[in-house]
Amino acid sequence: MHRLTVDTYAIQHSGKPSRQSIQSVNTHLISLYLVLEKGLEDVEATQAIGKVLEHVSEFVWLEPPVPNGQMTVLDVVKAVDFSEHQKLVEKWARDVWNAWSVYHYIVQSFVSKYNL
Repeated sequence: MHRLTVDTYAIQHSGKPSRQSIQSVNTHLISLYLVLEKGLEDVEATQAIGKVLEHVSEFVWLEPPVPNGQMTVLDVVKAVDFSEHQKLVEKWARDVWNAWSVYHYIVQSFVSKYNL
């Protein structure tokens, strides 16, 4: 859950175009894809991010969608137990991942290109 939380929060708080925010958004979107769509565990996704960072020069600014998801971290903190927390984090992550659907092809292409 930690990987999904970090990725989702970072994507929803993408900032303004800069080298750091470009790297952050691209990396966290790739991580969300690997966890949500490819079924990687947190540790595997974190290792893949290490490989991704070798190619940051290829990243471009991805304009955040409006809205940038319907849920926020404030929806997650309402969980009354760990089980509910897990469900809400995954729902939040999928919501934000889906909000960025216009860029899914970029993420998928990058993952395929570098065999992540």
